[in-house]
Parts: sequence; C-alpha cells; structure tokens
Amino acid sequence: MFKAFRYSALSIATTLALLCSPAAAHPDAPGAPQQQPIAIVGATVHTVRGDVLSEATVLFDRGRIIEVGRQVELPSG
Repeated sequence: MFKAFRYSALSIATTLALLCSPAAAHPDAPGAPQQQPIAIVGATVHTVRGDVLSEATVLFDRGRIIEVGRQVELPSG
C-alpha cells in the first residue's frame, strides 16, 4: 500500500513540475523604450502597508513609477 501511495505522489509531483516548466522556458520579451509618460487612471491600488486606493492614478516615466494617488497632475500629451 505504501508503494502505491509513493507512486501516486511521485506521479503528481512529476506532472506539476512538467506543467510549471513551460512558463520558465520562455525568455522575457523586452518592450520598446518608453517615449513619454504613461498614466493608468481609475486604478485600484493595493499598497505595501495594506491600504487600498480606489479610483487612483499611477504615473510611469522611463519605466519607473513616478507618482501614485487620487490627485496626480498628468503631463500634457
């Protein structure tokens, strides 16, 4: 009976390992360099402290988060 359990556990572990491996096999495809600031408006933001900001704006520039909040001043364009 223990042998059957061990075989089942090994089969499940092998199947899970095979299912997870395709995700790790693909290299990251780099995106085009950011040409201008990008804003996500009306977002729900979950902070590290556990706070939740609803209807917030997240502003990115050159691949970095510049500002997060409900009253973010958006750049022109």
